[in-house]
Amino acid sequence: MIGLARARAAEQGLPAVRFKQVAIDAVSEDGPVDAVVGRLILMHLPDPPATLRHLSSLVRPGGIIAFSENDITGPRSVPELPLFRRVTTRIARAFEAMGLPPSFGTSLHTVFQDAGLGAPRLTLGTPSVPPPTPRSWPTPPKYGAWCPR
Repeated sequence: MIGLARARAAEQGLPAVRFKQVAIDAVSEDGPVDAVVGRLILMHLPDPPATLRHLSSLVRPGGIIAFSENDITGPRSVPELPLFRRVTTRIARAFEAMGLPPSFGTSLHTVFQDAGLGAPRLTLGTPSVPPPTPRSWPTPPKYGAWCPR
């Protein structure tokens, strides 16, 4: 993925954009960065506010901190399909069995506030595809949070 991201940045003529693969709690920089962006990572960490606090310390004043997480308890089918509900319930239980909160996306505002970043701007997006199509299986709502540093 890092190679693909670098290639796309090069194609777009963005030489100042850098990508690194590193353990999230070991991220360090020589100077401030313009942005920290993450997707589907915070829910897997033992202390999301502490990680967010650390990462935000790397962002220059006026930079952006943005994260996107799912709420896997949110997908719905219309009309209500019992099989769909059973499957999504079992997925949520599997997340819980691994110690992961299945509705983590809805708590992003709290994570930002607990990290000392104040109230972030929040977005919610969910795909809506009329059946029957190959992509008619709903995906979880995406909750995004970002704030200026």
